[in-house]
Amino acid sequence: MAVVVDEFGGTEGIITLEDVLEELVGEIQDEFDREVVMMRKLPSGALEVSGRTPVEDLIRVFPHWDGKTPSKTVGGLLMEVTGRVPLPGEAVYIDGLKFTVLGSDERQIKRVQVENILEDTGSDER
Repeated sequence: MAVVVDEFGGTEGIITLEDVLEELVGEIQDEFDREVVMMRKLPSGALEVSGRTPVEDLIRVFPHWDGKTPSKTVGGLLMEVTGRVPLPGEAVYIDGLKFTVLGSDERQIKRVQVENILEDTGSDER
């Protein structure tokens, strides 16, 4: 273990040998790590995602969505757009995607349902 300090001598945190190895070779799974499901498809065709899901993952699933944002996660994106932590049940529309908050607390967004609202409905409207 090592204590990490900043340039002013303040404590930033601690790191372990596992942290150093994971930086070199990637994520290491062990008996203490919990598997977190970041994304799952719902029967309706929508996705249920964790608030910690990377925005990059949504861009892979919804290629029409540009996802240009400084936010790294879906939760961060929704907080950036609304300026606060949205309440459960609240919907946010961003460039053709509907984000419905399924779970949140006072500090973070936990689960979000994401729907593509630009999908072709099969009607021949002109």
